[in-house]
Amino acid sequence: MNDLTRYPHTLLSDTNRLEIYWCHHLNAYFLSRDVRLFEDIILPFYTSSKKIRYSSKIRLSEKQFEEELAFYDLSEYYQVE
Repeated sequence: MNDLTRYPHTLLSDTNRLEIYWCHHLNAYFLSRDVRLFEDIILPFYTSSKKIRYSSKIRLSEKQFEEELAFYDLSEYYQVE
């Protein structure tokens, strides 16, 4: 099963909503968001199926972190410690 299909209501699983982020000259999706958070938290979440947790290693405030999760429609997978 595709990692994204397990989370059909999230931004990255919704090709219709993702369409506005398609960058033709890059031939890729471009989301002007926090790259480190994406690489360290968002992407691994899809492959691990674990709950998302805020860590002191994250260089965003908890509020900013929650806003990023909301952008990707991942708030329901956030587990507050």
